[in-house]
Amino acid sequence: MEAAVKLWQAEHIDPAVTGLYQPRRPQDTILYRLVQENLETFLTRAREACFDDDPIPAYVERTFRKYLECGIPAFGKSVTY
Repeated sequence: MEAAVKLWQAEHIDPAVTGLYQPRRPQDTILYRLVQENLETFLTRAREACFDDDPIPAYVERTFRKYLECGIPAFGKSVTY
């Protein structure tokens, strides 16, 4: 029971007050799921619609792909001090 209380407290206390690190979970957000489910379709359709150069700048695609890696330990580590 004591462990359950500590877990509840850890989840509900403002980290700014305690100074405890609370990892972000971008993969639990609506934006993350939207990008994850639709990025490839968006890129494909944008490329098909534009016959000139690539309509999506490389840095935009790279940013979306890096966003999808955010919060996943397999793609890197965070630095803590």
